[in-house]
Amino acid sequence: MPVYDDARLIRGREAGEALAEDLGNAGGIVMRGNGAVTVGTSVGAAAARMWVLERSAEMNQVAASAGTPRPLGEEEFAYWESVSEEILERIWGYLKSSE
Repeated sequence: MPVYDDARLIRGREAGEALAEDLGNAGGIVMRGNGAVTVGTSVGAAAARMWVLERSAEMNQVAASAGTPRPLGEEEFAYWESVSEEILERIWGYLKSSE
């Protein structure tokens, strides 16, 4: 996941365009000092992607405390991307039903 390295808040078009450029085709971006932003083909997909990002960060933190985490390889990540829209819609359905 890309990181937007400017810790200032996005308050103008120029900063927004710089963030969008760093985001590129990724599903989200970490904004150093300000959290993260996720995108998707729908609001639900973007919200589900944020949920996945948060859970993944928690799992990685736990894994790091137990040893060296092993990130997904290129092939594994490509597979996740190939099924992500279907999975994100399912997650969104789960999140809506658990309100």
